[in-house]
Order: sequence, then structure tokens, then C-alpha cells
Amino acid sequence: MTIFKQITVGLLALTLLATVAMADLRIAVIDQERVLFGSEAARSASSELQQQFSGQEQQVRQLEQQINEMRDRGESESALMSEEEINELQQEIQFLLQQRQQLVQQLQSAQQERRQSFVEEYEAPLTEILEEIISEREIDLLISTDEVLYARPDMDITEEALERFNDLVGVD
Repeated sequence: MTIFKQITVGLLALTLLATVAMADLRIAVIDQERVLFGSEAARSASSELQQQFSGQEQQVRQLEQQINEMRDRGESESALMSEEEINELQQEIQFLLQQRQQLVQQLQSAQQERRQSFVEEYEAPLTEILEEIISEREIDLLISTDEVLYARPDMDITEEALERFNDLVGVD
């Protein structure tokens, strides 16, 4: 028997053994992001965040409106404006764009920090719930839905975990 045939037969045997070994394997999938960020606690935190930063979001909208108005004015009146006036208008627009960008970055940074603190706060309760479900269902392998191309619906424990998570953490 050639080395190629030996390798092929060996791989075939390993595949058959792996298939037999996996026959008793209980696998489940979960979308942890959906459990965390689809929860009542996440909705409450999101609402609080929107209220807290509504002023800055309004500022961003006002800056965008000013920028658009200045651009429109520049387009419609450029033929009547001197080179110096055009340059001043462009500088004002550039200044407003920088202000807007800074404000947007501050908002995004604050939102990212809040998201991270939310995950840290609720990581332990989620882990507790997953451990309960794994134990109750005698699950051998839990896989993130991000890594799965297909799973039967009865393998997905996301909804059950979400319900338990909402029951456990509740919203004040």
C-alpha cells in the first residue's frame, strides 16, 4: 500500500470515529449580544443614555444644519462673492466641521464606554444563566451564533436565555 493510500485510509477512519463520537454530543447555539442588548436592562440603559446625551445630539444636528446652510449659500452666491469672502466662508465651514467631528467623537466614546460598562456589569448574571441552561439541558458544547452557518431552531437557546436574563436582572 502506498503512503498516499495509507494516509487516505487513516483520515477516513478518523472521520468515522469522530462521527461516532459526536453522535452523543449535545450542542447548542446562542446569540449573547442579543441576550445582553435585547434585554429590558439594555433598553433602560439606552433610554437613559439618550436622555443624558440629547443636548449634545441636538448640537450635532444644529452644526450640520449650519454647515448645510453655509454650503448652500456658498453655492448660490459664489458668483457674487469676492475671493476673500469665499475663503472666509470655507474656513467657517471647516471650523464647524471640526467642531461637529469633535462632538461626534465625544459622543461615540461615551457610548462605547457605557456599552463596555454595561457588558461588565451584566457579564456575571449572563454567565450564571448560561451555566444553569447548560446543566439543565446537559449541553456539551455551546457555540456563538456568529460562528454558525446553520443550526436547527431547537438548538438555539437565545430566547430562553433572554427570558431568564430579564427575570434575573429585572429593571428598577
